[in-house]
Amino acid sequence: MLHPIRVAVVDDHPLVREGIIHAIGASAEDITVVGEGATAAEAVELVRTLAPDILLLDLSIPGLGLVALEEMARMQFQTRVIVLTASEDSGDVMEALRHGVSGYILKGIRGSDLKDIIRRVHRSERYVSPELAARMLSDLSRPSVRADDCLSRREAEIVRLVRQGCCNKDIAKHLDISEKTVKHYMTTIFRKLEVRNRTELAVLNPASRPAPAQAAGPVI
Repeated sequence: MLHPIRVAVVDDHPLVREGIIHAIGASAEDITVVGEGATAAEAVELVRTLAPDILLLDLSIPGLGLVALEEMARMQFQTRVIVLTASEDSGDVMEALRHGVSGYILKGIRGSDLKDIIRRVHRSERYVSPELAARMLSDLSRPSVRADDCLSRREAEIVRLVRQGCCNKDIAKHLDISEKTVKHYMTTIFRKLEVRNRTELAVLNPASRPAPAQAAGPVI
């Protein structure tokens, strides 16, 4: 192979990151690791400066992996992203796919399988761990769902706090995240639940999906 697949790895746990780098670099002449990072900002910078073929990205990194995906989408990047995470939440899977990722796999995967998936994604294939794909199909096939079922666990927690009367500052303090991150979550929640403001969110009956609403404006 004339040009090895150039991979960047972003995970906020140094030991995990080192293990991933070792796993994909061992005995793989067609794959080379060109960069690594630990935060959403570093993920965006790696794509901007190195333009790797593949970015392995954990969703739970500081600054949030989904935020990094949104920023990279605005950059119109050519890098293909594989989410490598511990989150099995169907909402996280759907949200990542909506942001254009090429793969979603769970940590604990064998190194040989990870390398094979990297090669497949580099060939323009898409991949979701079979157990997650089966769960998503099951969720989609249910005849009726609660409105809140489309939310990830973190989003559902934020909705619960909003319904308790918490402001963004209170939510940020309770969940140990920044107010900016809370605002990002709120915008995503508004879109998913098709509400326009916190009042509509607070009174929404989770037992049924809401009627379509206008696009949500800036979160205040």
